[in-house]
Amino acid sequence: MRLRDDATQAALLDMLPSSRVVEKAGSLCAAGALVGMFSQSGARDETGEAINLISAPAFAAERDIEVSRTVNSSPGAVYASLLRLTIQTAHGTHTIAGTVFGPHQLRVVEFDGHCVEFVPSGYIFIYKSIDKPGVLHRVCGLMADAHVNIMSATVSSGDANKNVVNILSIDQKLDKATLDKAAALPDVSEAHCLHLCCP
Repeated sequence: MRLRDDATQAALLDMLPSSRVVEKAGSLCAAGALVGMFSQSGARDETGEAINLISAPAFAAERDIEVSRTVNSSPGAVYASLLRLTIQTAHGTHTIAGTVFGPHQLRVVEFDGHCVEFVPSGYIFIYKSIDKPGVLHRVCGLMADAHVNIMSATVSSGDANKNVVNILSIDQKLDKATLDKAAALPDVSEAHCLHLCCP
């Protein structure tokens, strides 16, 4: 998710960890989410330094960005611990949720309300589409034309209108021209390329 600096002005971050995540960890997660958001927008503090875990909460408060954390405990929950991040701006709302399966086994398990599972590491190509034959084939053809290798592909659950989120783990960053071509493919929308660091 790339947020322009002006789009962050009205952002609301809602962290929803399970009861196993202590309050201090929740504060750290909220600060980490802010750092990620500000780094994507290229924001800098008054000294020109990148926003970090220490400066992020104050930097957000100075810009009227509201941060809230809620701890939920659900006996019938699918995951023992789940962290959900919701970002609301004037341009819309996005959510992402993740969990930990074991040491160094991080997983994203939800994206914009769709159930999907992928490792948050390396270059990730995310696009939304209609779940119908031929869509993935066209996207893969575009990746081949751009000499991009696909390491893995995951398709989320669909909604009532057959909208899905597609996650491709790829070996390099996609340039703007390739992203624009992907978004212009039939039944494809909201194409983004992210680079994620996972321990």
